[in-house]
Amino acid sequence: MSTFVIEEWYRGNECTIYSIRKDVDNPDAYTEADRFFEKYGSFGNAELEGATKLLLQFVVNEIADVHGAKEVFFNRFEKEAQALPYISGRQVNGVLQIDNFYPGFPLRLYCYRILENIVVLYNGGMKTSQSAQDSKDLSMKFYEAQTYTNKIKNALRDGILSISDSELIDEYGDDELIL
Repeated sequence: MSTFVIEEWYRGNECTIYSIRKDVDNPDAYTEADRFFEKYGSFGNAELEGATKLLLQFVVNEIADVHGAKEVFFNRFEKEAQALPYISGRQVNGVLQIDNFYPGFPLRLYCYRILENIVVLYNGGMKTSQSAQDSKDLSMKFYEAQTYTNKIKNALRDGILSISDSELIDEYGDDELIL
């Protein structure tokens, strides 16, 4: 995981969503977000498939197209990264009228909210223990999310990546953002 690509995953009216692609040499390879939604969206378990659809709709509709990446949506801190969905039952300052995420929501999707108009999605999995690190399906994804986030933060700090409007731009102006 020493090198990866940050690529645009979805551009909405309020926020651009990026994801990580581990295969630097294959632009057709799945991003980490694609892997997550593909795996849990066709898991063969109605609860997980429903939870996956709910999470996808939230990311695309509520974050990317309607509200942007409001801080209230990113209240589940996982060291350097964050996890979606937000913690249910906490005040969402009237942004959402209906709280769709229920206690015990089975999935976590790791991400990094850079600004209200830029989010990077990673991968995630099923939460089966009190902590992500103890959940067999999440443990490695948790550690990967920390590494990705640290690399992106360092690249932004060092000027390797910069932000213009709702876009990440590398120092050379290349279309492909490789870290």
